[in-house]
Amino acid sequence: MKQTNVLIMAVGLPACGKSTLYEKHYKDIGFIKVSSDDYIEERCKEAGISYKDGFKLFIDDAQKH
Repeated sequence: MKQTNVLIMAVGLPACGKSTLYEKHYKDIGFIKVSSDDYIEERCKEAGISYKDGFKLFIDDAQKH
C-alpha cells in the first residue's frame, strides 16, 4: 500500500490554541510538532531568562531553525 505524507500547518496569534490542537488531536497518532515557541522557550531556559525577555533575542533564529 502506498504511504501518504500529511502536513498540517496551524498558524495564528499567540495563545489561540495551536499547541492545544496538537496535544488533543495529533500527538498520540504520531504527528510531529515543529514550533518556534518551543525553540524560543528552550533557548530562554538555557539562558536563564523569561520567554518575554528572550523572545526578541531568539525569534530570528527560531524562524530559521
